[in-house]
Amino acid sequence: MARNPKQASWLLPLVILVGAAGLLFVIPHAIDIFLDFGNEHHRLWDLLTHPDPNAAETAVGNLSQVTSQVLGIAITVVSIIVQLAATRYTPRITELFFKDPVNFLVTGFFVIATIQSQWVSLTFGPAYVPRIGIAVAMISLAISLVMIVPYFVYVFNFLDPKNVISRIRRHASRQIQRYAGAGGGAADKTQTEIVDALEQVADVALNSIEQKDKIIAMAAVDALREFGVAYLELKPRIPAALFAMPAVLRDNPDFVSLNEEAVQAFVARKTWPEMKLFRQYQMIYNDSLNRMRDLNYLVAINTRIIARSAIHIADEHAIRLAVRYFNTFMRATLNAQDVRTAYNVLNQYRLLGEDLLAAGREKELLEVAEHIKYYGQLAFQTGISFVTVTAAYDLCALNEAAHAQKASCSAALLESFLSLDKESETEVQEQSLRGIRKAQIKLATYFLVVGADALARRIYKDMASEPRDRLRSIHHELSRVESREFWEIIDRGTNFDYLEPERKTKLDVFFGWFEQPAPG
Repeated sequence: MARNPKQASWLLPLVILVGAAGLLFVIPHAIDIFLDFGNEHHRLWDLLTHPDPNAAETAVGNLSQVTSQVLGIAITVVSIIVQLAATRYTPRITELFFKDPVNFLVTGFFVIATIQSQWVSLTFGPAYVPRIGIAVAMISLAISLVMIVPYFVYVFNFLDPKNVISRIRRHASRQIQRYAGAGGGAADKTQTEIVDALEQVADVALNSIEQKDKIIAMAAVDALREFGVAYLELKPRIPAALFAMPAVLRDNPDFVSLNEEAVQAFVARKTWPEMKLFRQYQMIYNDSLNRMRDLNYLVAINTRIIARSAIHIADEHAIRLAVRYFNTFMRATLNAQDVRTAYNVLNQYRLLGEDLLAAGREKELLEVAEHIKYYGQLAFQTGISFVTVTAAYDLCALNEAAHAQKASCSAALLESFLSLDKESETEVQEQSLRGIRKAQIKLATYFLVVGADALARRIYKDMASEPRDRLRSIHHELSRVESREFWEIIDRGTNFDYLEPERKTKLDVFFGWFEQPAPG
């Protein structure tokens, strides 16, 4: 079985120090015996088990002082670094540290070794030498001295923020697993563990954002996702008592502002743990806008992964809650005018739509498409043209996927897509309108390639009143795009306007319709 790297981090120094100390004692003694030819020699074991009484009494008298000093050093160093870690990340670190069995055993060993050496020093008498007690005291002192460095290694490893986050998450997940496996029990204890774990991990993320520690913040965001996925896997087996809302939860900051009707809805739908988790994501997301965009992207990615787990267990209420939070993220993003974040969040929102399509949840897919259209139109009204164009291409992709899977909602998706554009009033909105038309034309080329000419004609009829100069310029721009990849490094990696050669050949067919008499 492979060795745990975290165990090796303190075990290796311990082995090295013990070996070095033993060699430094045995080798010089062997050299002394080899050089001292004229004197009687004693075996090393006899010297250790039958020490000189006066020398032994003096040595044992100093043992307790040395051991207590080692204990003082350990307590001083550990208390400082634990306090610093708790202040920087989360107060839960202190609780975890004192509950850890290794920390308890090591500090307990130091205390016991000190007490034992004190009592041994008091048992010396004119006719009595406590040989076993001396040996135990000497061994305890040696272990204390040798163990101090590996113990510091263990403490620093224990207080690594990533390990703290992982411990909090694992502890809460195990508590839920035990509760589900037992078929019930102390629901209030499990509820408290869930709430505390989510809040503590979110605190680590928020504090890391303030410290500009992106790696730790991302680890906290991922830990929330891991907890959410594990919880949803167990949810079908969790007794209903866990989803009640006792006073301790009702007074929680994330629920205290909700009216009674909303609280009862979360209880009836069994979604307060999901609500609590997504509220932590909302705080992290809002705190990261225009500051640490990678966290915004990660929150969106993990929200989709959690929603996918809800899709897997067919939990309609959890799915809708995830969709609502995607909408909340989009609203906050547009309010903050964070275009790059909106671009990436829309990508994850579209992928969620594709997950819903693959699961046959067409009703929720249509809702997602309507929401994407709404936020595209909202961006259009506020002059954020690129977000509107992004929404258009994401709706184009959803339409292609739905048609390819012969979804019954394809016609409704197409009508929603065609209603995205508005009449332009400013130059910025004109650019948005051009981008929407390009996306619609791109969808038309797909329909022509797969033989769905009637659907391509529907797009043509929607664009029949477009100025011909605008259409010709769009035709020219789409024809010129040769590279699938955008010429800059972007998160999606693909060029919106790129058309495969087969689809590009259909541009002439589609635009040729505009040269014919208008449809009657």
